[in-house]
Amino acid sequence: MLKPLLSVFLLACLCVGCGGGQGGSSSTSGTPQAVVPLKTQVEGLITGGMIGSSRPMYEESFTEYAKTNPDKAAKLKKEFDDVLNADGDPELVKKRAAALAPKL
Repeated sequence: MLKPLLSVFLLACLCVGCGGGQGGSSSTSGTPQAVVPLKTQVEGLITGGMIGSSRPMYEESFTEYAKTNPDKAAKLKKEFDDVLNADGDPELVKKRAAALAPKL
């Protein structure tokens, strides 16, 4: 009598206690990160003036912007590139970003 009950108990513990790692909500791999709107990023450059290693993030945001605003993006591409190419000169970045932001 005790042996079958113990077997059922152990089987229940294995099935219930084993979630296969799918129950945790702390994992974020595979979750797409929200892209900060390009205008918000450019406005941040007006005060910060630093691009540095964030250049790929700005380029990705411009690509996303171009998907929804292709005509406008085509007109602003050179001006956007000028902002990025001013990296290393914070005052020039600020000046160019201030000129670009209202157009986005």
